[in-house]
Amino acid sequence: MRSRSEEKNDKTFLESPRKVLCIIDCIVKSSEGVSVSEVAEKFHMSISNAFKYLKLLEELGFVIKDENKKYLPGFKLVDYGSVILRRINLRDVARPHLFELASITKQTVNLVIKDHDQAVYVEKIESAESMPLMSRVGMSVPLYCTSFGKAILSHLSEKELNQYLSRVTLVKKTSKTITDPQKLISHLKLVKARGYAIDDEENEYGVRCVGSAVLNYEGKPIGAVSIAGSKNKMTSTWIRKYAIHVVNCTREISKKLGYQD
Repeated sequence: MRSRSEEKNDKTFLESPRKVLCIIDCIVKSSEGVSVSEVAEKFHMSISNAFKYLKLLEELGFVIKDENKKYLPGFKLVDYGSVILRRINLRDVARPHLFELASITKQTVNLVIKDHDQAVYVEKIESAESMPLMSRVGMSVPLYCTSFGKAILSHLSEKELNQYLSRVTLVKKTSKTITDPQKLISHLKLVKARGYAIDDEENEYGVRCVGSAVLNYEGKPIGAVSIAGSKNKMTSTWIRKYAIHVVNCTREISKKLGYQD
């Protein structure tokens, strides 16, 4: 059994690393940088100690000091972030959440990535109760007429969306496909506000889908998740009940990619 003195020593030993990590976290999350006095106040330490921590982090490249004596994230953090991003496999990160979504909804669950002006299926999980669908892993599909595609488009900036519309011809896949650019722009504003998109037979007759975007650490849409099923099963009432689960799924995946609400 450990003595109180040993437990106290452990706590003391861990206190400095904890403070360092908390200071880094504070600087990363600050949009304007933080000063020595702000660090001292936030972490209940003297100005002298706050300066020592920041000086050490600056020497190691974790932070840089600007002309206003504010501390900002350094390039060492950028290097670490790049290494982490290279090692993250979206499919591996998403799979547990996709299976959970399939279990809840009993419908086909899709994971796509944004590839230029298309979406590419990278995972498809079918339920015993779901209807057979034409989609397959590796298939490319348009963004403007699919639920996951519209979810992705809704997170583009106005400039990015206009550039997309200037490059892409909105071909009518079904009688319900939105092919008017202005109508699509208005529709995407509703999608963004709601948090998910609905494909109401816009890409394939008889099929409805609900999609939500996956965001990276910068808040950029890199892909999306959707559930797909027959229009008879996925009624408006059904969609209102289960759409939140799609949103929750992509929210959890996005968090693992470093996105913060």
